[in-house]
Amino acid sequence: MAHGLGALRFQCTRCGNCCRRFRVPLTGADLLRLTRATGRDPAKIVDWLDPEAVDMTGEPETFVILPEGRRLMVLAWQADGCAFLADNACSVHPQRPMSCRAYPFHAQLGKRKGIRRLQLLDLSNCEHTWNGSVAAREVSQVAQTQRAELVRYADLVQDFNRVQRHLQRLGKPVQSRERFYQRLFDA
Repeated sequence: MAHGLGALRFQCTRCGNCCRRFRVPLTGADLLRLTRATGRDPAKIVDWLDPEAVDMTGEPETFVILPEGRRLMVLAWQADGCAFLADNACSVHPQRPMSCRAYPFHAQLGKRKGIRRLQLLDLSNCEHTWNGSVAAREVSQVAQTQRAELVRYADLVQDFNRVQRHLQRLGKPVQSRERFYQRLFDA
């Protein structure tokens, strides 16, 4: 029996507060979707955060070694929130990152990919209601896709960082963000 399925009554009211509050980590698949959809250069879509600026306790494998140190790739931010927030709506909603698609749910899946445990992430400042009926199957599918994309991205970051550490040991300069983007898109 799944635990926490009452959370499926969550209903988004499109207040946009989550887009003003949370920094969204990106995977390579997220960045590829966004660059294709917007035609923007990755540098216009991404900010790079210092490890001290974000709590990624459960995902240290997603920090990329760059010339300025270890950094986390996140959606670009403007003064009032996500760079893609326009009039309280996501301007790239069909191509939004998997973390945005999954919010506010954190689903732990069982062996048959069904929801074993469902938790809600931080909903403070969220103007949600409890009138919804989110399909468990949809939450499960998003969680599966998110996990698969994260695993592929972590593998790519690990390979890139291995090269970066080798260059550091040789006393050579490490590769740039642009080289990292190129590696993402070539993968």
